[in-house]
Amino acid sequence: MVPKKSGSPRSVDAFGIDLSPEMVALARRDHPDVRFEVGTMTNLDLDDASLTGVLAFWSVIHVPDQAMPAVFAVSVLVPEPPN
Repeated sequence: MVPKKSGSPRSVDAFGIDLSPEMVALARRDHPDVRFEVGTMTNLDLDDASLTGVLAFWSVIHVPDQAMPAVFAVSVLVPEPPN
């Protein structure tokens, strides 16, 4: 996830979510300057227009088929609208 950041248009604050506390612990160990949280793509607690992007390379392959519409709806609603 890439939250909006003031300042340079090329700088971003990134954070990650994972269902697995163990994976979050490894990510925090390997990338101590990045925020990681235990969470799920099917229940993001984020305000609309609070992100500038969503990167979910291999994440969606683990989402149950019936949950896919909700996951993609959130990724459409949450990003900041274009200027």
